[in-house]
Amino acid sequence: LVAAMPAIDAPSPPRLRVTADAPLCGARPGLVLPVEGAPLIYSTGFARNMMVSITGPDGKTIDLPVRARADRGGYVLTEPLPAGVLSGKVSAKLHGQWGFDSFEGPSFTLQFPGGGDWRAVDAGQSLVVGRDNSVALNGPAAACVTGVTMRMGGGAPQPVSFTLRGSDGITATLPLKGARAGEITLEIQQVGDAAPRTTTLRAYSPASRIDTVTLAKGDRFVTLTGQRLDEIAGVEIGDVRLSPGDLTRDGDTDRLVATTADNRVPDGTSARIRLTDGRSLSVPITTAPPRPSATLIARSLSPKSGAAAVALAT
Repeated sequence: LVAAMPAIDAPSPPRLRVTADAPLCGARPGLVLPVEGAPLIYSTGFARNMMVSITGPDGKTIDLPVRARADRGGYVLTEPLPAGVLSGKVSAKLHGQWGFDSFEGPSFTLQFPGGGDWRAVDAGQSLVVGRDNSVALNGPAAACVTGVTMRMGGGAPQPVSFTLRGSDGITATLPLKGARAGEITLEIQQVGDAAPRTTTLRAYSPASRIDTVTLAKGDRFVTLTGQRLDEIAGVEIGDVRLSPGDLTRDGDTDRLVATTADNRVPDGTSARIRLTDGRSLSVPITTAPPRPSATLIARSLSPKSGAAAVALAT
């Protein structure tokens, strides 16, 4: 009996691919290193002695054994990570043997909670009551965040939804439809932290709506139009500060005149509007032509001197 056999070639190990580009939380129990592209790692023993090498920020490497789990979609650790050794962002790489040859797998980015605080990207100045608000937060080990709660003043905490944003942040949606302006405390729960980390933001009332800022050349004042202009604390153009003066209303439109003690307002393309709650707005300036003015050329009449005052009686 003669049977044809395939030619003996050099081994060709498969190329494993990472199924998720986002960082993984290394502190999460049952950590899975998700891979795809080689079903043989589950159905055969071709891939053997598989390990994951974790390199910390100090350059030290930790090797831990892993096992392929088809029901988990990748490799899982068979030994726990050393407690308290890793923090921050580290790199991990799969390696082992495919048959009798060395085998290199893909790399992963792992995050571990360490030091650091959570902060709003824009310092929370965009939070306005009366509607839901999305706030971007940056902090350590975003992949390890398990929940976010919001507390208004001394009220009870309520959970809020969040999504991962990039590798170092999350975006939380705060329900502020029926809330009042004031301080908001966010509590961020993370894997590996005994207590949540907190950050304090401030929710504001709806800001003034400024439609126009008009400046005529040579004037010592600017005219603002819009709504809720009574919340304006001051106006700055360049290095000149203007104080709010008379406020008038014409239907739904407010009109405010802001003046300065300087000789004139400098030319500029934008004005910085300071609000009473501490916020500030940048508004473009509409430049108007100089106002008509009168200049005394000559005088042909002069008051007579020595004229007695006229007494008026009622």
